[in-house]
Amino acid sequence: MIVLILVILLFLGLTIVFALGKGEMLIAGYNTASKEEKEKVNTVRMCKDFSKMTGAITLSLVLFLPGALWNQEIYFILGTAGIILATIIGLIYMNTGNRYDRT
Repeated sequence: MIVLILVILLFLGLTIVFALGKGEMLIAGYNTASKEEKEKVNTVRMCKDFSKMTGAITLSLVLFLPGALWNQEIYFILGTAGIILATIIGLIYMNTGNRYDRT
């Protein structure tokens, strides 16, 4: 239970950092890009969209709390489905349509 609360707080902190338009160094692939490629990316918009995905994951993790307290499997199932859906939808949205090009 304590570990679950710590994970929720970690994701909540990441959501806040990304919502402020910061934290691009935490996004995989951005650090490995060349300087020219980094200059082409609108990092503020990318971080704000990433905060929506991490926020949805955080809300899905919160569903695990009643499942742990009341020993109800349905909350774990709903939380897991939410995490999977948020990840899939977020990654598809962020990787299509050249949303973060500055050119």
